[in-house]
Order: sequence, then C-alpha cells, then structure tokens
Amino acid sequence: MTEADPAEDKDTVEDAEDDVDPAVILPPPSATENHRDWLLRTLDRPFFQALGIVVLLLVIGTGALFFFLLMGWQTLCRPRTDCDPRNWWYSWSIQALNVCFTYMATASMPWRCTNAIHTFGWSCPHRSNAVGHDLYGLTTRDIWFWVPAVRRGGILVVLLLNCLTQYANQGTRIKYYTYELQDTSPGNIWTNVFFAASFLFAGIGGSWMAYELGRVRKQHPPDFFPPGPIDLARNYWRQHWGEKKEEAKEELAGLESAAGGIDSQGGGDEQQQNGSAVQNPDPTREVKRRSLIPTNRSSMRMFAM
Repeated sequence: MTEADPAEDKDTVEDAEDDVDPAVILPPPSATENHRDWLLRTLDRPFFQALGIVVLLLVIGTGALFFFLLMGWQTLCRPRTDCDPRNWWYSWSIQALNVCFTYMATASMPWRCTNAIHTFGWSCPHRSNAVGHDLYGLTTRDIWFWVPAVRRGGILVVLLLNCLTQYANQGTRIKYYTYELQDTSPGNIWTNVFFAASFLFAGIGGSWMAYELGRVRKQHPPDFFPPGPIDLARNYWRQHWGEKKEEAKEELAGLESAAGGIDSQGGGDEQQQNGSAVQNPDPTREVKRRSLIPTNRSSMRMFAM
C-alpha cells in the first residue's frame, strides 16, 4: 500500500461528508460493537484517567528506585550491589514496576485490539479504515485515524507485542519472585529477556506513534486537529519558563479552548462543512466526555491514560 497524499485524503473525507449523514451509523452497531463501546467508555471515565496518571507517577518513582539500586547508588549495606536489605528493596522495586506495567498493558489492550481489528479491515460489520475515518467508518478529525493505515498497523503490532511480552514478563516475576530466584539461572535469563523485550516494544511503539502524529500534524493547518499532549506540554513550558511568555499564554489558552470546545461537542470528531459544524458520534467516548487533560485522547488511551 502506498502512502496517501494529505491533500487527496482531505478531498476524500470532504467527498464522503457529502454522501453520508455523519449522525447516522450504517449499518447500525452490532451487539459486539455495543459491548466493545461500553468497555471503551468505561475505561474513558475520569477515574481511569486519574488512575493511569497515578500509575505513570508510580512507574517513574519505582523505576528510579530500581535504577539506583541496580547501579549500587545506596548506603544501606555493603557490597553496594549484592547485600541485604538492598537486595530485598531491589526485588520489591522491580516487582512493583512490573505490576504497574501489567496494569498499563491490560487497560490499554482493549483500545489497541479494537484499533488493530479496524485498521487491518477485520471488523464485522466492515467499517471503512481509510485515512480520516474512525472505528465506525465516519469522517473524523481525531489525528490518530489520519496516520496511513500501514503505519498505524505497524504501531499497533509493536504495541500488542508489548502487551504479550509484558504478560510473559509478569509470569516470570511470579515464578521467580525472590531476589535469589531471579538472580540465578534460569530465572535471571527469563526475567531479563521478557523485561527488556516489553520495555523495548513500549519504547518503539510510543516513539513511532509520536513521530507519525507529528508528521500528520505538520501536513495540515494548525487548527485542523485538536491539540495533543506534546502541544500542551510545550506551551506550558514556554508559558512558565520560556521566552515570550505572553504569546505562549495566548497560544495555550487557544489550544485549551479548542480542545474543550471540540471535546464537549464531539470528542474531537467535529467537522466543518460549508461553514457549519457537522458532528460525528463517538460511542467509544465516555458519555459526558470529561477529560482531566484538555487534549486529544486517542494516543493517551493507547497507553492507559
């Protein structure tokens, strides 16, 4: 499959809007799709958004502890890389880190699987997976669906491999649950192999997604898509620590206003046609479309946030 030209993609979406009433899903959602949407809406609630952020902070904290103990940067005992209680805390930190990773893999798995089924054309009933079309084949300005299908599929394969290797990693940590078991063969082989594989797939998938979303955003006008996490983070930085703070404050206010307005009206699925707003339904979003962070939710849901 060749990469579609952005201008042609936009024309395709606009042509589709002339032919299809975006307020109607045809064929109607199947029972399987309704159950899927219920699960995705549940995971989209503010509770799970907040839980995802808490888990991310725990990953940072326990990851730092694990790294310091791995490097022997501790004053608990001697020798610095093999003694008690250092070994106990080392084992505890990596177990806690793996529980956090397993939660992230589990909470993001439904969204990753759903997108994989849609992207590879396996949905039943069949929904268009063309560039610019969401899970129901309706036109959308959710930037994730504007990534070319081949690249979207590659990202999803990597992220699903992250889930599978993380489950294997968690299994090895359950079997080799003490420092002594994980530090001797075969425990040291299996725990390290799957830990490294899971971490690698997560890093590749996240970096690849960020790169592709950045490419798509550059190919369209600045206000074509709702702002993403990187846009908001960059402007927060400029507002508080960078130069030209007043300009950054105005730009940040504009981004948050755009995200809030679009999200409240259609979860980021608002289209403009002949100067009027045309709203596409998004049954995968939480009913009140509440978001702890005023940003596009697709990339965040892909990582359990």
